[in-house]
Amino acid sequence: MRCSWASLSIGVALSALLALLPVGLRTPFAPAVSEVWLGDTDAAARWAAAWQAAVASAVACALLLRVRKLGGAAGSFGACIAVIAAAGLSTIAASLPIAPSWLFACAMGTAIVCACVAPLLRERGILSLAFGGLVAALPHLLALRMAHALAQGSVPLQIVHRTLAKERAPLCGLLLGDEVEESLALAIGLRMAPPWCEPGIPLLVARADSAAGSALRRLGLSLHELAGSECRPVAAAAEPWKRIDDIEASVARDDAARPVHVRWTRAQGAGGGACLVLTPLGSAEGVFDETGVARFDDTEAARLRRLLLAMPSGSEMRVVAIPPSVADPTGWTPLLP
Repeated sequence: MRCSWASLSIGVALSALLALLPVGLRTPFAPAVSEVWLGDTDAAARWAAAWQAAVASAVACALLLRVRKLGGAAGSFGACIAVIAAAGLSTIAASLPIAPSWLFACAMGTAIVCACVAPLLRERGILSLAFGGLVAALPHLLALRMAHALAQGSVPLQIVHRTLAKERAPLCGLLLGDEVEESLALAIGLRMAPPWCEPGIPLLVARADSAAGSALRRLGLSLHELAGSECRPVAAAAEPWKRIDDIEASVARDDAARPVHVRWTRAQGAGGGACLVLTPLGSAEGVFDETGVARFDDTEAARLRRLLLAMPSGSEMRVVAIPPSVADPTGWTPLLP
């Protein structure tokens, strides 16, 4: 005897209702830190199709359970639970970095698997009822938790994007508080560039309490600071530093010791001046030697390499040269990777 259409319809209806919860957390879609880091640009399309995929999985599972032998072995309770579980498992797939077409392939796969295991969920007593409820609820709870974590991870990126997009400045400066993690700092720069942001929002990023942060205040840019859940405007220095044309700067990604080559003739002889490299993903600090060449220690050189490898193409950087003598002016020069 086949299971009734009534139990299957209840399963499909509950599936559609439960799938709306995690999908609603990602609507409208905003990329999270992890998605930006992975370059998962298909995430928006996956979450837009997640509800349809969940319902399709539930319907496919219900139709499979109309097969007399399979549906009869599962019973009405087992069939209903299998339909709900199929939808939950397919919703979880929306959190995976896969192509949108694979989402529906996963939905059909979960429908087949859940239909095959439905006889194991047949009502036999109190324990089977409790186990069946757990099987139905757990995939949806997991999908809800994953969607909530991704939604929370998108909040600081949304705040920065919304704030800087209003400025419409040719280049923005962003200061980061101590509580901003390194992964978020790097994700901010990636989020403000294509393909996540069209057109991109050029910016330079530095820690607020660092030498680079102090230099960023002197570049004459539209300046903001991200602290906690706020991205507030910050007053720049009254007398910004000017551009200096005698700084020679270039990028050498394959050079492990000096991924950025900087030479300044005015630093020759004395040595000891500071060289600050500001990028959309963060900053690094070096010193000028007696030949006027900037040297970066192993930690800063490794950091520069990471920034350059992750940096979107066409991003503008700036090199700030602070001379060893206060008699010489401090200035900057643009640098394109």
